[in-house]
Amino acid sequence: MTDKQRKLYNNMNAAQKSVYSTVHCVKALGRVTKKTWNLAKKCPMFTKRLIDKKTGKKTTIRTRRLINSHAYKIAASGAAQWAQAVLQRESKAFRIHHDVENTQAPFLPSFSPGAIALFEQFLCAYAQDATRNALSIRDGLNTHKRLNAGLMKLGFKQTNERVFESTMPAPRNLMICKPSKKIVGKNGKRQEDEDGDSKVPEE
Repeated sequence: MTDKQRKLYNNMNAAQKSVYSTVHCVKALGRVTKKTWNLAKKCPMFTKRLIDKKTGKKTTIRTRRLINSHAYKIAASGAAQWAQAVLQRESKAFRIHHDVENTQAPFLPSFSPGAIALFEQFLCAYAQDATRNALSIRDGLNTHKRLNAGLMKLGFKQTNERVFESTMPAPRNLMICKPSKKIVGKNGKRQEDEDGDSKVPEE
């Protein structure tokens, strides 16, 4: 904290200090995280150093990229269009005037280099985990020599449940047991065991 922030913090009560310290920590971590991931594109894992044989000049280029930059622009544009559609629908429901987005100059948000590097690492680990699950399923079934669309679908399904399960208010799949059939004897009464379970009548 700066001297001004420390002086303001000392004049707060206990509840205000708890709120201020939490908000200050979130902002500080956000700044440090942004600076760290902005340097990721320059790390040796994603770059390659070339040396000009004539001049001996060294140049660093980025060669390893999981997703093209154009794909991020398309995703950001689609997200902005969806947000505009939601705002327009909600404003219409509450009878509030909302200016329509200009089709010739739409809102195009962008991603910082650090955010792109973070997304790439997540998607890479996401795809690797799904592929590993598909390989485990293939080895367990022992029916296919290569991975196919069905095995990859099962692998991604298992990964989705493990990664996004904590944010789900309810499980994705509900297992419902089929009720047992009512077995009626010749006398028209239901046959049951001593435990109360139904049994097949003897002929």
